Amino acid sequence: MKKTFLFILLIACAVFSFAGEIKTNIPLGVIENSDFIVQESVDLAKYDLILSPEKDDKFETIKEIDGKVIRTAAYVPEKTTKDLYDMYMERIREEGFEILFKGHADELGGDFQDNLYYRNPWDYDKNYEYSVPFKSSNEDTQYYIAAKKKEKGKDIYATINIIQGWSKNPAYRLDIIESGSSGPAVVSDTKPGEKELPVGMIKGSYVSHREIVQLAPYNLVLSPLNDKEEFEKVEKIEGSVARTYYKVDNQSTYAIYKSYLKQLESEGYEVLFKGGGYELGEDFQEEIYDTNPFDSDPNYGCSIPFKNGSPSSQYYAVFKKAYPNKEIYVVLNTVIGWGKSPDYRIDIIETDAELPEVITSDAITIAINEKGKMEIYGIYFDTGSYQILPSSKETLDIIAKYIKSTNDTKFYIVGHTDNRGGFDMNMKLSENRAKSVRDKLVNDYGIDASILKGYGVGPLCPVFSNDSESGRKFNRRVEIVKQ
Repeated sequence: MKKTFLFILLIACAVFSFAGEIKTNIPLGVIENSDFIVQESVDLAKYDLILSPEKDDKFETIKEIDGKVIRTAAYVPEKTTKDLYDMYMERIREEGFEILFKGHADELGGDFQDNLYYRNPWDYDKNYEYSVPFKSSNEDTQYYIAAKKKEKGKDIYATINIIQGWSKNPAYRLDIIESGSSGPAVVSDTKPGEKELPVGMIKGSYVSHREIVQLAPYNLVLSPLNDKEEFEKVEKIEGSVARTYYKVDNQSTYAIYKSYLKQLESEGYEVLFKGGGYELGEDFQEEIYDTNPFDSDPNYGCSIPFKNGSPSSQYYAVFKKAYPNKEIYVVLNTVIGWGKSPDYRIDIIETDAELPEVITSDAITIAINEKGKMEIYGIYFDTGSYQILPSSKETLDIIAKYIKSTNDTKFYIVGHTDNRGGFDMNMKLSENRAKSVRDKLVNDYGIDASILKGYGVGPLCPVFSNDSESGRKFNRRVEIVKQ
C-alpha cells in the first residue's frame, strides 16, 4: 500500500487546472479566513465516492460517479476540526443536502486518510504540500462527510475531509462533483491535402508524432494483465496502420476516454474491450507499449509518457467497425506521464490495406533521392499476362514525365510477382512485364532506349509477407530503380 501510494503521490490520476484566483461561490462554500493550500478543477473526471469506513485497507461501499470536479484545500487558523465539522454540517442542512455517510476519529478507520487519498489523489502535488496535511495526520481528529442534493435536474455531490495534520491549524478538503458534464468534442485533425483518417482528435489537442505504415502486423490486446504479467487475449491482425500521438491540456484522461466512447459508438463502432485504472494492471502501459512499439520514437517522446505513466490515470479501449470489404479497428490508450497533461495515442488499423493512390512526379523524385527506387502500383496486367492494360496510361504518363526530367539518367525497370504459381513461371512473367513497360516508355513516349533496362526478379524481393492477400497485392509491382 505504501509503495503504491508513493507512486500515485508523484504522478496522479486526473488533469486539473490550478486556479490562480480561488472560487468561493461554490456549493457549501469555503470557510471564512481560510488559508488556501490549492484549488483544482476539471470539467469531467471520474470520482470514487467513499460511503463507508476503511477496514483492512479497503472501503466496503464506493459509488463511482463522474462530472465536473472542483477541489479546494485550506488551513483555518484558530479553529478545531470539530469547529469545521459543525460549520459544514450546518451548511449541509441550510443548502438542502442529504447526508450519505459521515464519520469521526477511529470509527472511520486508522488508515482512512491513506486510502481516501489513494482513491482520488491530487493531480499535481507540489513538494507534497497538498497531501501532507492529510497524510501526516492525527486520526483522532479526522472527520469525513459525503452528501448529495439535486439541483436543476443535476446531482451535486460533496465530500468534506477534515483533519489536524502536522500544522497547528486544522485543514479541510472540499470536493464538489456536479453530474451531467459532457466530454470534449472529437474533431478532425487532417490538414488540407491530407487523406482523412476515420477518427480524429480531442478538440484542443495537437499532434506530437504520427507514423503511417501501408501494411504491418498488429497485436490487438483485448484483456488486462494477469498475475503473470501477460495478456490472456491477443488477436493478431494486419493492415495499414496509422498511429498518432497527441497531447492536450486542461482535460482528464477520463474525459478523453468518455469522449471517444461516445463518438465511436454513435458512429456504429463495436467496443471489443475497455478498462481503466488498476483493473488493467499496474504494468499495463509498459507491456502494451512493447506489444506494438513505435517504429520511430524521436527523443523517446512517444514511449516515456506511456511507459512511465500513472496506473491510476490510464484508460484503454478497442473498437471495431465492419464494412463489406474491410474492417477498421481503433485502439485508444491514454495516461498521465511525466507532466500534468495527459498523453493519448490512437492507432487505426484497416485490415484491407489500400494500395497507394496515383503517384506524382514529385513523389518519384523524393523516393529515388531517398531510397534509389520507387514502387509503382498503377501499371495493370491481367493474371498471368504481360500485356499492359489501358487503365495504366495515367501512371505511365507520370513515369515518362519524370524520366524525361532527369537529363538522361539511367534506370532499371524491375518486375515483381507474389509467390503463387511456379518459380520459373514467375521469374519469366516478371521479366516480360518489366520489358513491356520499358518498350511502352520507348515506343509511345519517345524515351531513349539506351537509358532503360528491364529485368524480372519474380517473388525474390517481397515487401510484405505472401501469407495473406493483403501482402501479396503489395508484392505485385513494378519498380523504377536508379542505375
